Amino acid sequence: MVRINEEPYLRAYAFLLFGVLPLLVSPWNNNVFYDVKLVFALVITAIMVCILFFSGRDRARATGYDFILFAYMGLAFLSTVFSMDIKVSLFGMKGLREGLLSILVYGGIFYIFSKRFSLKVFEYIFISAVIISVYGILQYYGIFPRFDTWDSGSWNGNLSTLGNRNFAGSYCVLLLPFSVWLYLKKGYKRYFVYSLFIFALLLASMTRSGWVAFAVSFPGLLFLEWKSNRARIRWILVMAAFLVVFGAMNLKRPSEDVSINEKAHTIVKDVRNIENDESGSGRIYIWKNLFPLIFENPFLGSGPDTFKLLYEKYGVKAGLQFEKAHNEYLQMGLTMGIPALAVYFVLVAAVLMRLAARRRKHALTNPLLCSIIGYLMQAFFNISVISAAPLYWALLGIAANAGAREDEMIAEALK
Repeated sequence: MVRINEEPYLRAYAFLLFGVLPLLVSPWNNNVFYDVKLVFALVITAIMVCILFFSGRDRARATGYDFILFAYMGLAFLSTVFSMDIKVSLFGMKGLREGLLSILVYGGIFYIFSKRFSLKVFEYIFISAVIISVYGILQYYGIFPRFDTWDSGSWNGNLSTLGNRNFAGSYCVLLLPFSVWLYLKKGYKRYFVYSLFIFALLLASMTRSGWVAFAVSFPGLLFLEWKSNRARIRWILVMAAFLVVFGAMNLKRPSEDVSINEKAHTIVKDVRNIENDESGSGRIYIWKNLFPLIFENPFLGSGPDTFKLLYEKYGVKAGLQFEKAHNEYLQMGLTMGIPALAVYFVLVAAVLMRLAARRRKHALTNPLLCSIIGYLMQAFFNISVISAAPLYWALLGIAANAGAREDEMIAEALK
């Protein structure tokens, strides 16, 4: 087998995937946010998978995760072949593009980062995240315009270059445990600044699912990392800074009906009125009325990204229009079938158990646990999309890696 030094290629790929991809938009296209991201991610991921495969037998050797991933990809392919609309399942519904091609991209990203990764990845992510955050915060205050040419229903308005405020929330939930953790470990001021910008974007997203996930993952990281006096001082600084940012951004803006605090109180209201179809911005209606459809085609579902077709056929209610189930697990069960959902859960569970087993040995365990668990929580109320999902699948792959060679590298880097 031809041997290739994959390190420079991996760094270039990480820069393109995390530094460039989230920033890509195509204002000349009706689908401003997702078409260009999908094509870009598909091309660079396919190239990187090939490079990694030919870099040496030690990197290409199959693992248990590879077999689980292969099973998931195979079920997605079969679901597409027997879809109620093959074209939609292949390319994804116009607007969000979560068809088979996106699923293959996510699988490729997991494969790549389960084999090899570098701490340089996070520098690329945070530089891009600051740009995204600044733009989103300026939009929040009405200073910068939004991209309003997307024609497939942007719900409550898009945010920054990610496409929707809900996706911005997902993005922040994934990143905050790492920016805070790196500040605690390294003490570098730039990680402290990164954390403030990302937290401000999370608030600006006005996304309740993201807030709930953060309310769990942040205290979780605090509990896991509350050790040395130095770390405790840095924790106090982070929490104080977050409170200042919250106080400053909580003032009601003239262009908005509610403040951040008032929006947060609607979480309690929805919980108390959980049986009301309108609770959760209509999510309760979707879950109650479309969940039984899982058993209409339990093995392969209706085909990837065909939820809108199912909704139009079985669940239309006057005044409500949904393209997604607003629950990643229900979405997967309905469109790809129960076996695909089960295999996905097996993959995630295997990764989390590996992390738990190596918690005292692997340097990245705590932020990985908090980030992945936070994403899984918000996914109960949110949807997967090419803007944020690549980061999730990359972190899942890094968690699956958890190898001794990487432990030594990370431990040395964090000294």
